[in-house]
Amino acid sequence: MWSVEEARAGDADGVLEVTRRAFSLYRDKYAVPPDPLRETIDEVRADIDRGDVWVARDGERVVGAVRVREREGAHEIYGLAVDPDYSRLDVGESLVRAAEERLRQRGARRIQLCTGLRDAPAIEFWYRFGYRPFRLEPDPQHGYDRVWFEKSL
Repeated sequence: MWSVEEARAGDADGVLEVTRRAFSLYRDKYAVPPDPLRETIDEVRADIDRGDVWVARDGERVVGAVRVREREGAHEIYGLAVDPDYSRLDVGESLVRAAEERLRQRGARRIQLCTGLRDAPAIEFWYRFGYRPFRLEPDPQHGYDRVWFEKSL
């Protein structure tokens, strides 16, 4: 059975690994890799050091991760990743709920996030949790169009 908790310093490799496994499924959809596939271990460590990462853990193995940050004056959820072997077990939902609760504790009134416009399962996922689109960010050069969602708390 898996559990959700705040990431520990030693989780950085696991977070990076699960992120790469989850987002590798989208590598062929776009001419450029999605942002999470381009991040470094140092970026993951910095997020963990700030206390902005939650992991789903099965024993000691990281099977999911999500992060939060302040970006341009807004609160954002990003980098939601679930090991494909755990994709139908509500791991993503549990991670999102943990991130939303942390942002609520920080005084967030709205949460934003973005996903690729060609990622229908992700778009459906965010709709189920009450997020609604508010901006389209086209990328005609690479075809990695993004849709931004937001939710009021």
